[in-house]
Amino acid sequence: MERTTTKQLELMTFRLNRATRNPVEAWTTGHGGKRVSNAGHYYVENANGGHRLVQIVDGSGTERNIGSGRGSKSDIWEQINVILNVMKGLGE
Repeated sequence: MERTTTKQLELMTFRLNRATRNPVEAWTTGHGGKRVSNAGHYYVENANGGHRLVQIVDGSGTERNIGSGRGSKSDIWEQINVILNVMKGLGE
């Protein structure tokens, strides 16, 4: 089995953001040049050798964990794939 790459995860989160009609960029420049996080944006966070799918929930960058927590890149790819397949099955 081939390893899941960071690029593959980026593509999957791009697809998830598009499918959920959420911003594809985590941050935008607001009034006066201030950077503001885009609520709803999904991305993969990497720390201590583990990865997790998170979603930004407000303009200050607060995030919530999506799924079962930290895992390998392959685990996170599979979580996103399941979400996309369920959405497809529901006609979203």
